[in-house]
Amino acid sequence: MRADEDLWRTYRQTRDSGLRDQLVEKHLVLVKYSAVRIARRLPHHLGLDDLYSAGLFGFLAAIEDFDVDRGVEFAAYATRRIRGAIFDELRRLDWVPRAVRRKVREAERAMDVLGTRLGRQPTDEEIAIELGITIEEYHRTLSDGMAVLSLDAAPPGEDSVAPLDTLEDSRSPNPLLATATKERRQILSRLIETLPEKQRQVLALYYAEELTMREVGDVLGVTESRVSQLHSSAILRLRAALRRHRVRPDDLVVAGTGSRDALR
Repeated sequence: MRADEDLWRTYRQTRDSGLRDQLVEKHLVLVKYSAVRIARRLPHHLGLDDLYSAGLFGFLAAIEDFDVDRGVEFAAYATRRIRGAIFDELRRLDWVPRAVRRKVREAERAMDVLGTRLGRQPTDEEIAIELGITIEEYHRTLSDGMAVLSLDAAPPGEDSVAPLDTLEDSRSPNPLLATATKERRQILSRLIETLPEKQRQVLALYYAEELTMREVGDVLGVTESRVSQLHSSAILRLRAALRRHRVRPDDLVVAGTGSRDALR
């Protein structure tokens, strides 16, 4: 560990190409890992090679910008940069069908209306009734929207900050951010606690434990399709809750704590 830190410090001081090649070779697997993980949620016509190429730009930028003295592990820092670059490319391609975007927006609006009217999180059945569709059709909408409903991605059709980028890095050493990061954690924790138990479990297993959708399904004893529905519903509910609290994802981000502020 000490040797790795010394390598990063030496490269940061010298920008020696040989040291850079060592760092690239050692950590390049992060690009493939991130690209494969994101590709599982996307339509098949979006090739893994395209995602890998986009992620590579984020990875190389992370190599150049990484500062070991900030107390953040390179793998965590680079993964956020890689994912950000991939999602930037996907948004540039505008790959999400308009019908999917429209249905997702309609579902979000229904959640807003019901949440205000009921004073609580609406059930899937209540949302389906509000939309004038069957519960099966609503679940199908959630499955179709899986690729764009992610804590890694900004809301579809919006130039916004991804919900994941509002999460704090608990190892960040900057004392000036302590109050802001504490408030951000409290807001997110309260919102997540309002989710149904299964949805909380899906988010924890998928994002914290980094299991695949299929693995999450095995743990919870449900199908992969059901995991997709629970995931999408959880993200929609979090966004709706943020709006009801008059809080935008951007308002939860403090410069220097996330990957997106370093990229944009």
